[in-house]
Amino acid sequence: MHTGRRFACSLAGSPRTRTRDRGEIQTAATLANTYASLVTVRPTLQATIEALDLDLSPGTLANRVLTSITPETSILTISVEDPNRVQAALIANELANQLIFTSPTNLTPQQQIQQDLLQAEITALGEQITVARQAIQRVDQQLDQNPSAEEAATLRDERADLLEDLSGWQQTVAELSISLSTVDSQTNTLRVVESALAPSEPINNNSLRNALLAGLLGVALAFGLALLIEYLDNSIRTTEDVRIAVELPVLGGIIRFGKRNETYAEKLITLNAAGSTAVEGYRALRTNILFGRENPLRRLIVTSARIAEGKTVTASNLAVALAQSGVETVLIDADLHRPQLHRVFSLDNHIGLSTLFAKPLTGQAGFTLQELYEVLQQSSQPHLRVITSGALPTSPAEWMGGKHILALCKQLEEMLGVEAIIFDCPPVLAVTDSVPLGSAVGASVLLVVEAGKTRHESLIRAVEQFRQVGVEVSGVVLNRLTARTSSYYYYYGYGRYSKPVGSESRAR
Repeated sequence: MHTGRRFACSLAGSPRTRTRDRGEIQTAATLANTYASLVTVRPTLQATIEALDLDLSPGTLANRVLTSITPETSILTISVEDPNRVQAALIANELANQLIFTSPTNLTPQQQIQQDLLQAEITALGEQITVARQAIQRVDQQLDQNPSAEEAATLRDERADLLEDLSGWQQTVAELSISLSTVDSQTNTLRVVESALAPSEPINNNSLRNALLAGLLGVALAFGLALLIEYLDNSIRTTEDVRIAVELPVLGGIIRFGKRNETYAEKLITLNAAGSTAVEGYRALRTNILFGRENPLRRLIVTSARIAEGKTVTASNLAVALAQSGVETVLIDADLHRPQLHRVFSLDNHIGLSTLFAKPLTGQAGFTLQELYEVLQQSSQPHLRVITSGALPTSPAEWMGGKHILALCKQLEEMLGVEAIIFDCPPVLAVTDSVPLGSAVGASVLLVVEAGKTRHESLIRAVEQFRQVGVEVSGVVLNRLTARTSSYYYYYGYGRYSKPVGSESRAR
């Protein structure tokens, strides 16, 4: 009697777009048990018999099939016993094929139609956005030709209308992109990890030999499982992963620091632990932003693909690092859903960005100096002022693409001499606020990526959100590097040097 084996991996949910935590692994393992039962149901067995033209009944074939699940995983093993060693392997392989064929691994026709419609809408809006940008450029050229006061007023009104349309289209594109991402993620994945091969010799009943072989097989499976988990891990870990996913430079790498129960204020290490290794990462990031480009970044959006990847801590420490080098910096809490900057810097949050949104713009200036000084709060670091969120508005995305935010940026730079404006924005795949903001103020984007957690697909989708509306993504910060990601090279502008990571014992 010969045994043919085929190994197949089944993952529950949407492993392409979600971090695989323990709960998801348990869900996947439960789904694998369901697939194990489906191997020996009559439709699967009958389809296998017909495909291989076997002279067997479904009941006879079922008695020759054995399934097992590797504990704490979603790995399903199908074993088949048959007098013919080649046929044993063929049956195991065909059972796996039939299982994949009947499993819900692809989009339904309705989901495919929805996906096509969403993509068509995004493409059409992209064309409208391009036409609107060209129209704005023509209006700007006409304004530069010193028209009469009446013509200038007409042109400015036309430009304002175009900007309003552009902001609405951009917000719609962002929302449609999130919907498209949701449709893309609504599949389970069932695939073959290792095909069955015809065994070289028959099985026997030698108990001692079987025990030894079982022990060796267990060691091999454990080792193979470790390799499989590593292979299936689709998270961003190194600069090479970033380059493959989105072809963007890594402007800095921050090692894991602090403890999970620390407050936001304690994570402001550029003030609290100036000599630590992690602070050097923020200083290197500052150097790249100031000197790693032909034109230094003056307006910068700091965001992430999804929540809890460290974008607020990154924005805060970067702002302090810039201020410590003498750069007049304003840090703005543009996360009007879950604001945190007032906690980081221990500031009052009764007034802030939303306060300015509620005020009418006055003439060409926009805001009065008194209105600006009401919301600007001095931090404990010279050269750094903070605008907190204030009361949370009902529709933040509408304000982010409007005239108020652009007027604020211009006045901070022209009237108060601010050299760097940093926006702490909500995750781009969670809400759309940062997309119209980047377009309205001409800001560049710095994406914070948690090493070992952020998925390739999440990073790609986040970058696409900005690129679809013409917003520049300057680069990536690899955050919370650990010993597992120590094979990492910091890229600083035009060069790089190797730096070992993992000497920091604290965890953030």
